[in-house]
Amino acid sequence: MKKVSRIIRTVKRRLRFHLFIILLMTALALSACSTKASGRKSEIIFREYPEFTTEDSSETNGETLSLKEYLASIGITMADEPEDSSEPSSEDISAAEGESGSENTGDAQPGDGSVSSGTSDSETKEFKVYFIDVGQGDSSLIICDGHSMLIDGGPSSQAGTVTEFLLSRGITHLDYIVATHPDEDHIGGLAAAVSSTTVDKVLSAVSSDNRESFKAFAASLSQQDVSITVPSAGDVFSLGSASVTVLGPVHTGSNDNNNSLVLRIVHGENSLLFAADAEQLEEKDILESGATVKSTVLKVGNHGASSSNSSDWLKAVQPSVAVISCGADNEYGHPTASVLDYMKSNNVKLYRTDLQGFLKVTEEDGKLMYRIAKNASIDVFVPGVSLSLRPEGSN
Repeated sequence: MKKVSRIIRTVKRRLRFHLFIILLMTALALSACSTKASGRKSEIIFREYPEFTTEDSSETNGETLSLKEYLASIGITMADEPEDSSEPSSEDISAAEGESGSENTGDAQPGDGSVSSGTSDSETKEFKVYFIDVGQGDSSLIICDGHSMLIDGGPSSQAGTVTEFLLSRGITHLDYIVATHPDEDHIGGLAAAVSSTTVDKVLSAVSSDNRESFKAFAASLSQQDVSITVPSAGDVFSLGSASVTVLGPVHTGSNDNNNSLVLRIVHGENSLLFAADAEQLEEKDILESGATVKSTVLKVGNHGASSSNSSDWLKAVQPSVAVISCGADNEYGHPTASVLDYMKSNNVKLYRTDLQGFLKVTEEDGKLMYRIAKNASIDVFVPGVSLSLRPEGSN
C-alpha cells in the first residue's frame, strides 16, 4: 500500500510539472501573438544574475541539462539581458571577485560530525550556497551534489525574486524546504516556491499557524501531498555529501524567534551555521546543550539584531565569515552597532545583502570562495539606522 501511495504521489508530481510547462508554453504563444501584432520582435527574457550563470543543471528525464539547454530543448531561446537591466554590472562583479577572494578556514574537529566530500568523480560533486537578496527577510539556497535545500523564502513581497532565482538556477525540484519559523519575512515567499517546484520533504518549526502566509504555504504543500515534519534538536540528515544538524530549538515557548530552527551544515572541513531569528535565550539553550556550533560561516541571527547574537554565542561560533540578510533602510535599524562592532574587532569578514546584494559561496579544492553582486569596497560595518530615529523628511 505504501508503495502504491508513493507511485501515485510521483505521478501527481510529473503531471503537475508537465502542466507547468503547458501553461508556460501557452503564455509564450500568447506573448508571441501579441508582439507579432505590434510589429515588435518576439523574444523571451529570462533575467540572469550576471554573477550567477546557468552553469548549474537540473535533471530532466535522466539527462543532465543546463537551464539554457533545457529551455532550448522545448523551443525557448534564452535572450541576452537588455541594456537597461537593473542587475549588477560586470564591473561590480569583477570588483567583487577582487575584494572577496577566498577563505580556507577549515574548522573540522575529530568527532564533530564532519563528513568527507571527496569522490573519484569530482565532476559530479559540488557544494554551493546562495544567500538571496530578499530585502528585510531571509532566504538561502544550498546545493550539494545535485541535491537542493531552500531555507526560508523571504517576505511575500519577494516571492517573485525567490521563484525567479530558482528558475534561473534550473531548480525545479527541492529535496528539502526549511521554514525556520512562521514570521512573514521568512515564510511569505515559500508558497510560491512550492508552486514552482516539486518538494520531497518540508521541515518547519511548527506544523500549523493561523497567519495567512503560513496557511498559503500549507495549502501549496497539500497540492503535492507533502506533509510538514517538525524536527527535534539533535536530528541529523544528509544533503548529498553534506551533513545537516538541527541545533535548536532545544526548548520551545511562546516566542516565535526562540522557536526558530537553527541548522549547522558541514561539508568536508567547512561548515555554515544558519541561526534564523534565534534570540539570546535560544542561543543560550543551544550552548548549554553541548552541541558543536563552531563554524566557518555564520548566517547572523535575526538580521543582525542585538536581541540575538550574544557575545557568548559569537565567541562560541567563532566565524571567519558572517552574512547578514536585511533590507536597505529597514525600519528596525538592522544590523545593530553592537553586532557589527564584534565582527570588526574580531576580524570577521562580513557580507550584507542590503549593501551588496546576492552572495554566492562555492567550495573549490576544499576552500570556500565568495562572490558578491556589487559594492565590493563599501563599508559593511556601518549600522542600520531606524527610520523612527531619522529626521523628518530624510531618506
